[in-house]
Amino acid sequence: MKKETKSSIFLNSVGGVLIISLCVILFNIVTSQFKFKADMTEGDLFTLSEGSKKLLNKLAKEREGDDQASQLEIRLYITNDKGVPVFITEHARKVEDLLDQYKDYAGNNLVLNKINPRQDTEEEDAAISDGMQMLGNPNNGFYVGIAISYLDSTETIPFLDPSPGKAATLEYEISRSIKNLLQIEADRQTVGVMSSLNVWGGPDPSNPMAMMNRGAQQPPWFFLQQLQQDFNVERVEPAATEIPANVKILLVIHPKNVSEATEYALDQFVLRGGKLIAFVDPLALQDTGNNQNPQMRIPGMGGASNLTRLFTKWGVPFDGSQVVADLKFKLNPRDHMARGRNLPAFLSVGKEALNSEEIATRDLGTIRLPYAGSFDTSKVATGLKATDLITSSDQAKLVDGMSSQFNGDKILNSFLTGGTDGKPVTSNKFTMALRLSGKFTTAFPDGKPGAEAAVEGEDKSEDSTHLTESTEDNHVCIIGDTDILADEHFIVQQRFQISQNIPLVQNLVDFFG
Repeated sequence: MKKETKSSIFLNSVGGVLIISLCVILFNIVTSQFKFKADMTEGDLFTLSEGSKKLLNKLAKEREGDDQASQLEIRLYITNDKGVPVFITEHARKVEDLLDQYKDYAGNNLVLNKINPRQDTEEEDAAISDGMQMLGNPNNGFYVGIAISYLDSTETIPFLDPSPGKAATLEYEISRSIKNLLQIEADRQTVGVMSSLNVWGGPDPSNPMAMMNRGAQQPPWFFLQQLQQDFNVERVEPAATEIPANVKILLVIHPKNVSEATEYALDQFVLRGGKLIAFVDPLALQDTGNNQNPQMRIPGMGGASNLTRLFTKWGVPFDGSQVVADLKFKLNPRDHMARGRNLPAFLSVGKEALNSEEIATRDLGTIRLPYAGSFDTSKVATGLKATDLITSSDQAKLVDGMSSQFNGDKILNSFLTGGTDGKPVTSNKFTMALRLSGKFTTAFPDGKPGAEAAVEGEDKSEDSTHLTESTEDNHVCIIGDTDILADEHFIVQQRFQISQNIPLVQNLVDFFG
């Protein structure tokens, strides 16, 4: 039997909207037809989402009229022993509650086997065979995981993470596994990724030595690997002058020195109904420039990114020279990324900074934003509405991007200047990520840049493909940071999740899906 063991990293995406990648990743939609939302009643019991029900209806239709056809089998491995920590036992109860609802809805199409894998038993042998991850010490280990089989394939979730907030991903993980087993490839949307950063992996084009040494390969960034599990992901070149027709959702990452032709292609993509998620940055740590001397490469030296024409037209200009410093949300100096330094512009924001009414952000926890920029939403274009996704606290200010890396103590002290009673100066909150919705109009009223003007008296309106406005309401998400996507700000080397940056992206993508 073919087995596929999944990573034990849990992406805390919550269902129903994404995009997302951005916006994410980041919602818990397995495909455009199956959107998932973790929902809990007052009794802390899961209620099965409509997306999961649709997926199980797909299973029922596939088995319709054939009682001998294979059933979907879910094997729940939970060790029931006095040595199992209480928080694991409590989490196991919630998992059982959810799986019981899968079984109740699916009926005879699904078999649910609950297995107690204690040490040195046949049940433990079965857990090991299914790729379950043993927790605890070798003399007192326990298991809490799921294996799902259909026909000749198996998907596994080796470890059901009980950490706070992870419950929101549980239904997503289970239903995504079922979707993979049912092989619903035709339903997968195509997500385009246009990036000036090396998110695709392989030799680092900014490193001549790496280009010469073909053995030094970088893996794709983790957010991209996650998107590839649920979407058909297609590469779009940073200088593209046309967005492929099959691309319905487009992630634009660190668009530097974008030509008019490329920005026009993005303009027309939005007007034709495409979903755009743009990540721009005044100081992208992952962009060290292209200096031929590796020792001269400094994080953030590659320059700022922006979509000036589009953002100006939409009434949400982006300041590419300044970053947000925040006294309340600054990274803890004890964090491994800070190494004891004060970094008031390296932000680690919590729920207070996230829009609690937006599906993409309401169930997320910590989001890391290293040296993020801000958008001015005071004069949004007519016909559009700006909804904040991530904002600073009211103890924030804009500071010079490059100097913010090296003058943390000076910036920190400046917060107290002008304050009263020893309290820091308060300010308006700054918008670091937002969603635009409504009717978009072109930022290129004269048509495609470089196109020949119509001869006087000649009517070219009939064969012109230039769009001047969207026919229906659309959505665009823009984020003032690109490092939010980098592996080092989501997981550490041991592959433990340290923030919910990637779930944010997944949620944004699912929203647009």
